Amino acid sequence: MPFDAVFLHAMSQEINKKALGGKISKIHMPEKNEVVLVMRSLGENLRLLISANANYPRVQLTEVAKENPDAPPMFCMLLRKYLTSGKLIGFTQLSFERVVKLDFENINELGDIEKKSLILEVLGRRSNIILTDGEGRVIDSLFHIDISENQSRQIMSGIRYELPDSQNKYNPFTDFDRIESAILNEDTPILLEKMLISRVMGLSPLLAREIAFKAVGVWDCPVTELPSFSRKKIIKELSAFFDDLKAGQHSPTMLIINGKPKDFTVTGIGQYGTSAECRTYGSYSDLLDAYYRERDEAERKKLRGQELTHLATNTISKLTKKISLQKDELAACADREKFRIFGELVTTNLAIIEKGAPFAELQNYYEDMKTVRIPMDITKSPAQNAQQYFKKYQKLKTAENMIAEQIALAERELQYFESILEAVETAENEADFSEIRGELIAGGYLKNKNKKALNRGRTSKPMHFISSDKTDIYVGKNNIQNDQLTLKTAMKNDIWLHALNIPGSHVIISCGGKAPSDKTLLEAAMLAAFYSKFRMSQKVPITYTEVRHVKKPPGSKPGFVIFTDNKTLFVTPDESRIDAMKADK
Repeated sequence: MPFDAVFLHAMSQEINKKALGGKISKIHMPEKNEVVLVMRSLGENLRLLISANANYPRVQLTEVAKENPDAPPMFCMLLRKYLTSGKLIGFTQLSFERVVKLDFENINELGDIEKKSLILEVLGRRSNIILTDGEGRVIDSLFHIDISENQSRQIMSGIRYELPDSQNKYNPFTDFDRIESAILNEDTPILLEKMLISRVMGLSPLLAREIAFKAVGVWDCPVTELPSFSRKKIIKELSAFFDDLKAGQHSPTMLIINGKPKDFTVTGIGQYGTSAECRTYGSYSDLLDAYYRERDEAERKKLRGQELTHLATNTISKLTKKISLQKDELAACADREKFRIFGELVTTNLAIIEKGAPFAELQNYYEDMKTVRIPMDITKSPAQNAQQYFKKYQKLKTAENMIAEQIALAERELQYFESILEAVETAENEADFSEIRGELIAGGYLKNKNKKALNRGRTSKPMHFISSDKTDIYVGKNNIQNDQLTLKTAMKNDIWLHALNIPGSHVIISCGGKAPSDKTLLEAAMLAAFYSKFRMSQKVPITYTEVRHVKKPPGSKPGFVIFTDNKTLFVTPDESRIDAMKADK
């Protein structure tokens, strides 16, 4: 996505109009690499998001209120110390780089006016947020860069801040004559798109292609094949583009391909023809909120559930391997009858078996008197050999029972961790993840690293849906919620549903003692199928019964129940119908 210097320039113009002069009331860090400044400007409450996310670095005003962690990070505490109640007096893009500086003015404890600056570097994986004093020296930064990482530029406390290397590109606002000369005199067979990116500061590949497309209709030809008049067309198109940008004549545009957001930029895009849609927005901040809504939530969810997913997947892998080995051992125990028969045949024929013989050929009266060759231990008597076979038989019989029990335990454990993995997938917010984490801590699978945060107890509620005939349906997000919903919240005559023999959520139709309609039952079954391991499958088996027929065995793991008097139906999840049923849509 091209959050390039051009887009940053347009965003700076927007933020200067709306937020300049704003006073900071709160500072949050909902993510470890994001800062949100809550401020009041021109009679309006604003949220200024400053993100150094490696995948989505940006600065914008946002309407999205993210959930904050239980304990603010140290960098957040530092920003609160220096910037709370501060006034935003400057928002400046530095040297047309992907770097922006926010200048603040505040009054210290002695009543003196102090200036501090917050610098955002939008540099992909090297993105950073840096706090500097009034003299441009680094107070602290989100990420430190010492001399072992970069010999020419460090970001450490006490060091004067310096801009990143410009990579020998030319600023289109101050060095356009150099850009013009470079285009006219380029004599290497570099592709036009790459030449523009390497010479003109601030251009993303998308914009470089678009400018070339508008000027000469192509962007992937060698520059050496372009005649002088074509090069002049490119220069003219570049000049007009940056004149419009400087004058504020640009448009927040999202590029839609195959119905999905592909890119965003400051102008209409024509290079894709009719295969793409250009959707415009009222502001650049609205554009980014819309663009990042799904991506950002997916990224946040992935990071929050990373530890839980890692634990569950690793445990599932170990249990699957363990069960496979145990089943091999169990299969080996199936041959135990052979050793009992050998023992009995040897015992019956003690008189005719020679001591020290390596084997005994005897008639097997268990199989139509067929001759069977039985290996013998030459160091033992025939009677001792018989006892050895009986012991081996008994050992395998005992082992078979133990292994069968171990397999049953491992399979229940496997089913449990598959339900944990499904709960992580269903989780929507920090409270949901906290409940799953608490469950695993209580079960001894995770260490409690932050007892205060765990005991703070953010409550998470089951998902609420309303069927097409206005019946309430509730869906548990994890095992703790499933137990609470089914065994404590639901009425005895409510209907309980669950994917049959598949990890998934408990679903309750709150029908007040009345039989639900066929339509409601079908929609609830869809929810049970969608919030299960087989959400992408067709004809998922869903079992249902009244809540009074659902019991929890003593000592069983969270979420595990047994049931009777149940019926089964088969449904295919329909995500559009499920979205339509959401109570808070």
